[in-house]
Amino acid sequence: MERVTHLVDTYLKSRMAILRKLDDGALSVGDLALWLNSTPYKVLLRKRNPNSWRPTELEQLATALDQSSTTIRSLRYLADHLLQLPNPVLRQLLKKTQLNRVKLRDRDADADRWRQNELMLLDSALRCYKASAPLCIAAGSTTVASDLAAREPIVISIQLTA
Repeated sequence: MERVTHLVDTYLKSRMAILRKLDDGALSVGDLALWLNSTPYKVLLRKRNPNSWRPTELEQLATALDQSSTTIRSLRYLADHLLQLPNPVLRQLLKKTQLNRVKLRDRDADADRWRQNELMLLDSALRCYKASAPLCIAAGSTTVASDLAAREPIVISIQLTA
């Protein structure tokens, strides 16, 4: 469980650092298109919607921006580590992240299929599970709200008095 939490957390932090440096204007759109073997139009679309960057593109960006791409590359092992979790834990995580075993096998075969919202939900679900919170709303959300984007789960405790 710790390996999975560490993988997701370091990936998200590295991703944020890469995108922050990209926003600083270190490279022009034309240069980015050359680095990514893409078109300037596609790069502009990605810059407008940061959630659309794929892990392989982030790996190439890290290289272009002189940052470490090791943590981005380690995303390849996430699905395998998830599939090795005990069944009750895996079922809970899959339910909260709207994933299933078929999708996990797809992501194990091709790590480029991971979506940003899935990783954010997984991170939130892992934090909730680790904290053993009675009810975690953020992990079950279908949208990535600002509080989820900050990667802090919303925890609500319900106390009934007689």
